Amino acid sequence: MHKKHALKASEIMPVSRSKIPEEWAQKARCPVCRTAPMQLVRSPKAKDQLACKRCGTAFEIEQGGTRLFFIQVPSLLSHLRGQWMTIAEIQSHVRRLAQERLSPHSVESADSSSPVSAVQPFTGNKSELLPQESEALKRAKKLYELGNTPEQIKIALERSENLLPNDIQRAVEEIQKIDEQKRASQKRRLIIGIGIALLVLACVVCAAITINAFLSSLTTLFQTSARESTVCWPLTNLQTYCRFSAFILLHKSSVSTA
Repeated sequence: MHKKHALKASEIMPVSRSKIPEEWAQKARCPVCRTAPMQLVRSPKAKDQLACKRCGTAFEIEQGGTRLFFIQVPSLLSHLRGQWMTIAEIQSHVRRLAQERLSPHSVESADSSSPVSAVQPFTGNKSELLPQESEALKRAKKLYELGNTPEQIKIALERSENLLPNDIQRAVEEIQKIDEQKRASQKRRLIIGIGIALLVLACVVCAAITINAFLSSLTTLFQTSARESTVCWPLTNLQTYCRFSAFILLHKSSVSTA
């Protein structure tokens, strides 16, 4: 009976990795303060651990999984010691703690409290509590800038070594959001460009219609003026001829009288 219960407990409880590759320590980031690289701690009587030199966090890594078993944590997160948690879960606790510390009430209580211990994860700058970009996300952004699609980036990250599956999944989701925002921005620009082009085309058509109407009116005016000139020219010649004849007659009469 006891053996059956022991079997069930071993099946449910995660198992830590006995050995952690040294490359993991060089590329890993502390899940609490995001400091990199981390220190690989090996002991003949215990399983390998990764430890943060900055905040004192130490943990074991699940064999065949993505959870971490926290051996040592900062004093403000002491309730997480001895628990199995994913990186997303521990960062959720860190963000919640950051929000509490950034509130006015928590700042006053922190100022009036006693000095923090040496394993305190914070050095006075509260922005250190906020999670930073993971190595997977940095690689994903570089690949996206080179023109790779989210699907191609996912395949490339999965082929990379020393990247945790959770980090890869979050990185791909972030790249998908960036890609969707980029596509939406391009669509808006296209719609705005088409609208401007249609507006310019409408202005050109209106200008062409106006110019055509003006030229038609000008042509009609010239034709009317030409007709009037054709009628008035013979009359003017007749008047000149009459005046000249009258002048000749007057001149002859004056000569004969003399």
